[in-house]
Amino acid sequence: MSDTPTSAPTAGAKRRALLKGASVAAASGGAPLVAMATTGERLVTSTGAGGAYPVIVCSLSGWQSFQNAQRTGQYKGGAFLSGTPGTKTCGGYSPGWWGQNNQVKAKRWTGGMATLPDLPYTTALPGGALQVSGRTATMWEVMSISGFSSANDRHWLGAWLNARSNEVQYEYNANDNFPFTSQQITSLYMEGNADALAFIKAYLETHQPA
Repeated sequence: MSDTPTSAPTAGAKRRALLKGASVAAASGGAPLVAMATTGERLVTSTGAGGAYPVIVCSLSGWQSFQNAQRTGQYKGGAFLSGTPGTKTCGGYSPGWWGQNNQVKAKRWTGGMATLPDLPYTTALPGGALQVSGRTATMWEVMSISGFSSANDRHWLGAWLNARSNEVQYEYNANDNFPFTSQQITSLYMEGNADALAFIKAYLETHQPA
């Protein structure tokens, strides 16, 4: 197995990969599936990873606002909320949850997710470089092989799976308030958006294997 995660692809590689992945993005389109899209209710996060991050508005801009407050010394601890907080929290499944086996391959990949495990993970994340035996790793391999546990692409793919599961028929609904669409995750990945990745790791991997 060769685990070869890279930083953001070169601009040329991004453009070529994005063209290859355009059909995926088009197929997974739709408005952001967040509460405020239909009710005007603002989502907030739970406390971040390991309790190291406060409750914030559940959005990339909320994360960036918090980061700026830290940099400028305006953050004094406790919750960090801009505007009126909502009553619902956002979240998503962890990479380990998607990689859970319990003697059944891709145990959690049911319903509309059942066709995905054996697809190359670049179907979701064009330009990805993780390989197994000289070929592009499948989605299931990225999420289940321990050698990929430190790869950023595993977190990106977990986010894409969380988003996609809200766009198809799916029996588990703990991540209904995941704040991105699969198309948005693909686009953020192609941009190499470090803020989005940090936000995903800090707040959107809340539901662990059980």
